[in-house]
Amino acid sequence: MTLVDTSVLLDVLLAGAEHGDESERRLATALRAGPVVVNDVIAAEVAAVFDTAAGLWSALADVEIELVPYPREAVYLAGKAFKRYRRQGGRRNRILLDFMIGAHAVAAGVHLLTRDRGFYRQSFPGLRLV
Repeated sequence: MTLVDTSVLLDVLLAGAEHGDESERRLATALRAGPVVVNDVIAAEVAAVFDTAAGLWSALADVEIELVPYPREAVYLAGKAFKRYRRQGGRRNRILLDFMIGAHAVAAGVHLLTRDRGFYRQSFPGLRLV
């Protein structure tokens, strides 16, 4: 299973996105390997580009992405990772939602498809990145 990050999903859903072709290729590869999912956090971030809820769910279904619940274990992991980041002098351009995405992938033991590999690699050592 692969959790797809917001940036990759927006690349695929928005016409003319700078990384659209690469993200489409990587998403296609992930889909061939198994289920591709988003959580409530990712869906909420993506929802901003749609005029209706129906449009959001239809677009996700069109690219064969399922919504899965956020794992309870990930709540604690996200909070601890965010706190560690801020204590180490991490800039405020990172928000808790970024950590919630990485923590979900760790807690669920799934791959994370993202363009932001450096951040996730540093914040969640051992996370399986695509």
